[in-house]
Amino acid sequence: GTTDHHYRNGQESAGWRPVFGVVCWGFLGFSLKELLGETEEVPDPEEQQDSELVRMIKKGVLAFHLNEYDKSESLLHLSLRVAQDLMDEKAVTFIFDVLANLAYQRGQHEKAEQLFKSVLKRHVEDGGDLYGNVFVAVSLKLAHCYEARQDMENAIMGYHYCIAAQNEKIAALKEAKEDLDEDTLVLWAMSMEQYARLLKGIGRYSLAREHMQEALQVCRQLKGDLNLQTAVLRNDIGSIYTMERNYQDAELEIEQAIDIVQKMIAGIEAENTKKGEEDEEEAAPLKVGAFPNVHYEDMWSNLATYHINLGSVQLLGDKPHSAKYSCQEGSRLARIAGDEDSKEEATRCLKAVTDALKEAAKKRNEK
Repeated sequence: GTTDHHYRNGQESAGWRPVFGVVCWGFLGFSLKELLGETEEVPDPEEQQDSELVRMIKKGVLAFHLNEYDKSESLLHLSLRVAQDLMDEKAVTFIFDVLANLAYQRGQHEKAEQLFKSVLKRHVEDGGDLYGNVFVAVSLKLAHCYEARQDMENAIMGYHYCIAAQNEKIAALKEAKEDLDEDTLVLWAMSMEQYARLLKGIGRYSLAREHMQEALQVCRQLKGDLNLQTAVLRNDIGSIYTMERNYQDAELEIEQAIDIVQKMIAGIEAENTKKGEEDEEEAAPLKVGAFPNVHYEDMWSNLATYHINLGSVQLLGDKPHSAKYSCQEGSRLARIAGDEDSKEEATRCLKAVTDALKEAAKKRNEK
């Protein structure tokens, strides 16, 4: 029904997979820099000094970033054959990692699971650290693959391992009075967030909320308040409060998520207006991450989702008039975003509101 169906992270409707906080945190298991000597920018496949293999891998990675998944997969499989013929083990591991991320992004969890296992095995055989960030980043995705396939025992063990590994590193850094590095903190927050989603799914609401709130704290510390991931987490905390029937706090969290995205959209629009008045500048290079960047259009989908979520909460909290406004706003935003799922959800939300208002009128007339 209306209550929880629309509680997703606000990216599913724009063609993203529903659960991955990884999308916004932007963490890549095996770095392109290590393999290709690159900067953090998306590679230039026409770089003259590169070998044919490296050029082919770069083309595959670039296609992935442009959401051309079939093209990316065929280029990577070609690269894999060449790398295996050349016995370039580092390149083989890197290609496996990108192929695993590709399957993961497409929701092909069984395929991704097998590929991630190969990546971990190869990493260890190559002398990689079992508790290092690379191993934990890949293990986290593997745990999510287990969860997606309803193998809860392995998923829970996987999340526990990721959280424990990061806790140990954070404690050691604090003890040595060293600065906490961002990758370690981000991975810890991602592990907490994804485990919280699992806990929510099995009805452990208060524990789920505690994990999600800790992830939010780190997200705000690293990314600031005006960040899409902060909005995603606030919306999710609102969702958990709803399950706990704490509609007041749920409303507050979702309102904050809405406020964040509205400010981000306003900021982008102001920047675009400013740019339009100046000379055309070169587009900023894409950054390499495990997933494509979140685009401006997707923000409208997030905003639509959050308004509909707010309407659902207001309806449950016996505020049908507020719910009507929120769902109408969600419907308007879904049209702007061209988001069919959210449009349907807004229609369902408005129908539920109409029914509730009719019911209330009927009760008044009976008195």
